[in-house]
Amino acid sequence: MGRGKGGEEYCVACGAAVLCCCVTVLAVGLAGLGIAKIVMGAIYLHHCDIEKMIPIYLIVSGVVPLFFSSFSRRDEDRGFGAADICGLLAFLFNTTWLEASGCILTTGS
Repeated sequence: MGRGKGGEEYCVACGAAVLCCCVTVLAVGLAGLGIAKIVMGAIYLHHCDIEKMIPIYLIVSGVVPLFFSSFSRRDEDRGFGAADICGLLAFLFNTTWLEASGCILTTGS
């Protein structure tokens, strides 16, 4: 009544398929979120009564990850290169942009 090795191979293949589906759904969801930020920022660019910088924050926070995600492809055979530098710059910019816009939007200055 043992399952043998066929059951283990099936579990590994099933787990890999589930992981691949989850990564795909996450990537599509994050790309959709970026596009939604760009669209909402563009629609309300001159019509935000609460704070005039919110639409600009939305546009920039939507464009930058989509722009820099094209640089994140890497080959396994090479070391630290231009794609890694662009990824690091994108991370630093996004972190700084989040902190600066949070301070500006909450304090009003």
